[in-house]
Amino acid sequence: AFTWAAPPKAFTYEINTGYPVTTNIHARFKTAVIANRRLYVGNVYQGGKAYGDRILYSPVNKFDILPEINALPLAIGDGDEIIKLATFADRLLSFKKRTLYIINIGSGALSAFIESQHSNMGVENPCQVCDTEYGPAWVNKFGVFLYDGQKINELTRGKLQISNSTRGLGLNIVESLSPLIGYHPLNKWIVVHVSSEVSGSYETEAWIFDFKNGSWAWSQEFTAQTTADPPVAVADFKTNMVNTHDNELVFAAGTNSSDTP
Repeated sequence: AFTWAAPPKAFTYEINTGYPVTTNIHARFKTAVIANRRLYVGNVYQGGKAYGDRILYSPVNKFDILPEINALPLAIGDGDEIIKLATFADRLLSFKKRTLYIINIGSGALSAFIESQHSNMGVENPCQVCDTEYGPAWVNKFGVFLYDGQKINELTRGKLQISNSTRGLGLNIVESLSPLIGYHPLNKWIVVHVSSEVSGSYETEAWIFDFKNGSWAWSQEFTAQTTADPPVAVADFKTNMVNTHDNELVFAAGTNSSDTP
């Protein structure tokens, strides 16, 4: 084996960091996720330019550094933009408006590759994707889906109509109305709020998928109620659904789009 007789005692910035001193390490982004001790960000703005389909990654355990040279080697250029990133089982899920790309990052960021591409699986809003212990779930106008690390499962197939003019019989998703999806870990429920706006016909409704028995249930009055007697559901603007520290699923609602929760 080779042995240094007089090992070097000086190290350059590039040797220490892995990138030249002139590298831009700051970026703005619209979506981010942490996987394998790296931060992955999508739809970035860096160096005065917007890159709608670019994914950058940080050095290991340095989540606030995004070198411009650390772009995933994925030449997509399909004219679509990244809306949401999610991760599960050494996979990075890149949701665009029309297409879902499943990227294998199991061998590291430099060896990442597109494992599969799925048309009609994209989302128009980040609030249409949530995490569960079973994998990421999402909703769009084609149904509700779950990626379990091996395949995509359509949770609505054979159980729930995609659209129906009769309330309570169809999912009736209009993506321009910003539908919401969230996961209630205590009950093992996926909750799909049909609309976060008030300009549609199904603002007060929600669909609930129960992982325990694989069934769907419809809630006609899922939103806040008025003080009328008897109380009635009202159409509210809604925030994203989030999980609290005690594993409850919550969101805020108001009758005006400019309300501050």
